[in-house]
Amino acid sequence: MRIVGGIHRGRKIKSPRGRTTRPTPDMVREALFNILNQKVVQCRFLDIFAGTGAVGLEALSRGADFAAFIEQDHVACKVIFENLKNLNLLSKAEVLCSDAMESMKKLEKKDESFDIIFLDPPYYKNEINPCLEYLRYSRILKPESVIVIQHAWDISLEYDGFVYIKQKKYGKTILSFLIKEEKS
Repeated sequence: MRIVGGIHRGRKIKSPRGRTTRPTPDMVREALFNILNQKVVQCRFLDIFAGTGAVGLEALSRGADFAAFIEQDHVACKVIFENLKNLNLLSKAEVLCSDAMESMKKLEKKDESFDIIFLDPPYYKNEINPCLEYLRYSRILKPESVIVIQHAWDISLEYDGFVYIKQKKYGKTILSFLIKEEKS
């Protein structure tokens, strides 16, 4: 695996051995950041179900001020730390090695908030809708934040409290882009 854009373009990043993580392919990451474009520059980025950390690392490479990584697999967390260290990005990041809900609650208690939130849970584990339900009322989501969900093409999502703004398909992978619904 490698960083596909930004100041660390072409740098290799480590991935945990085995099949416990499903790294976001280079093509999908490149497409994601082409869509987000300038929104990434100087943003605060949250990578939930981070796996290898490739998406958050990509955000930092492309100009994000800060990235938080949530991953409960301890082997994957070690790999994220190694990648941050190898890219000299430890000072711009935080890694939370615990359950997604628990980690989001920790971030909220610390008054953290994010401009872009990326969700890439294990496919078919019903993790997306509970996360969206939590984010709907959470202060970690700014009013103008963008949520990007990477999911299988045949997964249906509940968008209560959110407005679906865009969807892109890459093979059997879909990127869905949401913003918080404005209260009227």
